[in-house]
Amino acid sequence: MMRFFLTLFIALFCYLSCLHAQEQTIALGGIFGLSGSAARYGEWGNRGVQLAIEEINQQGGIRGRQLKVYIEDDQSSPAKAITAYKKLTSLHDVSFFLTMQSSVALALSPHSNRDKNVQIDFTATTPSYSSPDDYTFRTGVLATQLAEDIAQYMYKTSGVKETGCLYIENDYGAGMLQAFKKYYKGKILFEEPFREGESDYRAYLLKLKSKNIRDIWLIGHLREDGVIVRQAHELGMALRFFTDVYSVEGPDFLDIAGEVAQNIFYVAPTFHGNKGGTVAEHLAQLYRNRFGEDATYLVAQAYDAVYAFAHALKACDELSPTCVKDQLYKTEFEGASGTITFDRNGDTKKELTIKEL
Repeated sequence: MMRFFLTLFIALFCYLSCLHAQEQTIALGGIFGLSGSAARYGEWGNRGVQLAIEEINQQGGIRGRQLKVYIEDDQSSPAKAITAYKKLTSLHDVSFFLTMQSSVALALSPHSNRDKNVQIDFTATTPSYSSPDDYTFRTGVLATQLAEDIAQYMYKTSGVKETGCLYIENDYGAGMLQAFKKYYKGKILFEEPFREGESDYRAYLLKLKSKNIRDIWLIGHLREDGVIVRQAHELGMALRFFTDVYSVEGPDFLDIAGEVAQNIFYVAPTFHGNKGGTVAEHLAQLYRNRFGEDATYLVAQAYDAVYAFAHALKACDELSPTCVKDQLYKTEFEGASGTITFDRNGDTKKELTIKEL
């Protein structure tokens, strides 16, 4: 009997200790693709999130409470993202979520809105994620803004009057295609999706070659696009590629495409990592000191997503997702990826530039 009461006392003590610890922290949930074809994006995003949380906690946290993030790898799968969401809400009572990728953002947004949990995505481009006055936000760039800039650059600056579209078959690819077709004033002679994780794109490329298309609008993940560019070169095709930052800016693309990564033009958020006195410069130095490499636009967008939560949480007298949601619509601050404000749909606008490889 004595042993029973001792065991019961220990269990109760542990429960109360855990409960007290939870009361001293504010839980965030991070649902990222840390493995699979989007793993590089997940790595960058996770690093940006961790740096922001460490920094905020070192400065005293939110009203004396520390931030704690629980990370789940969704492997770029919407179904696994939903499983992760349910786990985090039930096991850790998470009400504030950081997510990445269009397909995942779309899969989770109905759950976030139903449960009145706040969701900030830092890479989703799809316009379908935009919805007014609800619990979903983004610190990344909307497809319409990316597509408009690259479409105008193709038609007006580069004189591309005809093109072929090759794009990844997911919500990111579909959203970008829809936006591109809206803004591109030339003729689209070919459009075809490819599956995530494919390794042989010669059939697609030969179709383009048969139509004598030399200017390609390409949207995909880093690894797939690296293979496409290399295989086009192996087929003797002298092409120009027009794309966006998510498709080509990263070592996963360059390691595969290598020296044939040429005549590639892409639209990207402007990241002022070398501009003195900016939050971007601060993050760039912090990132280089920690990881020994340059920070990216995506690191900045993830970093800013955490700070958006922090600004909103500080403005709330109690830990209320509804209050945080309302405060996010009022938030304005200078972030690492630019000025962060959210419109009625929870979207932000970024300063963009055209880059070349």
